[in-house]
Amino acid sequence: MALSLQWAIIREFMAFSICALAMLKLMYVESFAESFIKYDLIT
Repeated sequence: MALSLQWAIIREFMAFSICALAMLKLMYVESFAESFIKYDLIT
């Protein structure tokens, strides 16, 4: 029971973290697009 509760907490934390980072990325769409283009050119 405790182990499954720990995994549930970890999953919730990871989901929240990913959503928060995605929102931060979308706040600066222009800079994200520029960095994506630079990365695309490097590859």
